[in-house]
Amino acid sequence: MMLDPEPIILIITTVDSESDVEKITECFLEKRLAACIQVDPKIRSYYRWEGKIVSAEEYRMVIKTASSKWPAAKKLLSNIHPYDLPEITKIEAVICSKDYAAWVRREASGELE
Repeated sequence: MMLDPEPIILIITTVDSESDVEKITECFLEKRLAACIQVDPKIRSYYRWEGKIVSAEEYRMVIKTASSKWPAAKKLLSNIHPYDLPEITKIEAVICSKDYAAWVRREASGELE
């Protein structure tokens, strides 16, 4: 019986500045904890914070990596994220093309060249 290869995951977070996007992106790609990071330009988030309903413009980041990188990715994101309480959400890609998933696993090897 052949085991399925390691699944890939999407890690979702938001930040409020392009400089934070660049910082997080650079850290993840340099450490090979992500194969690809997509950024949605300026979304509007509405939420309750410290007893008030507020809204803010943010950048949504989708970090694509191998599921085995989740502990290291979560720790890095927690350490470098500028928010006091950042969104760090993990979503497993249930269906993904075989070749794309292989590329993500290869690029997010965690090993420096």
